[in-house]
Amino acid sequence: MGGEGVNRRDIGTHVLALGLALVLWFYVQSTQVPAQAVDLPVKRFAAVTLEMRNRPADLELVSDIVGVVALTVRAPNEVLAGVTVRDLMVYIDLRGLRAGSNQLAVRVDVPAGIEVVGVSPARVEVILEPVTAVNLPVSLVLRGAPARGYFAAPGVAGPATVTVVGGRTAVEQVRPPMIEVDVTGMNATIANSRDIVARDSLGRVVPTVTINPPSVQFVQPIYPIKILPLRFVAVGTAAPGVQSVRIESATTVVEVAAPPEILAGLTEILIEVDMAGIAEEQVRESSVAVPAGVFLVSSPTVNLRMLVTRGP
Repeated sequence: MGGEGVNRRDIGTHVLALGLALVLWFYVQSTQVPAQAVDLPVKRFAAVTLEMRNRPADLELVSDIVGVVALTVRAPNEVLAGVTVRDLMVYIDLRGLRAGSNQLAVRVDVPAGIEVVGVSPARVEVILEPVTAVNLPVSLVLRGAPARGYFAAPGVAGPATVTVVGGRTAVEQVRPPMIEVDVTGMNATIANSRDIVARDSLGRVVPTVTINPPSVQFVQPIYPIKILPLRFVAVGTAAPGVQSVRIESATTVVEVAAPPEILAGLTEILIEVDMAGIAEEQVRESSVAVPAGVFLVSSPTVNLRMLVTRGP
């Protein structure tokens, strides 16, 4: 009976040893990288284009986003040999984002049989702002001077305003656009179109906004000049005792500009001088008024002297 007891103890010891051995084997297997995976070759793509997908229509990207990422993949030789950068899709998904700063993981789509082992950068910051719009007036800025005997009348742009759309910060930087028109030596009206570029107060381009319409038409009139005599006409009644009032002025002519068909019909410019209540000699300034469609080239005012002659 003693020998039989020893055999039973030996059997128990063997079973325990076998169990420990199995546990150790499973542990070692679970912590080891398969030899096949370790042996697979890797390939690094240094510049894979990063795409943005599903940007909310009411938000504008205002942060600088890296244009490319580095991607490292692993696959069998026969698979890896045929992989090009066009087979790799790298993107960030902006779906559902709100205004402000967002940290997004870089996502990767690769063909079957390829394993991604590295992405750099793995995350990017995306800052979004609400989209806003503002209307800005368009003006013409002249450079140079027309030919002698010609005048550059105020020009017009059509449309007279453009709409700037983009993120709030960028839109607030855009100044009203100005179209430079060179009139040097010109003797005829200029009609043309010009693309509108969004610029800030320092003249730098603001690239993250759109302008609608992107271009405008403009007309810069160049009209001939004509010299016309001034004729002063007294209106109103002088004070009692005043026999007459004579009007004198050192300015006897003015220069005006207009389309030729209007200019041909002009022979003089009338200035009405109000004499109501005048009782003694006066010196005053009077405005020069011209008909509609006519532009005054010389001074818009003239100095007048009223000489009063009193009766007996």
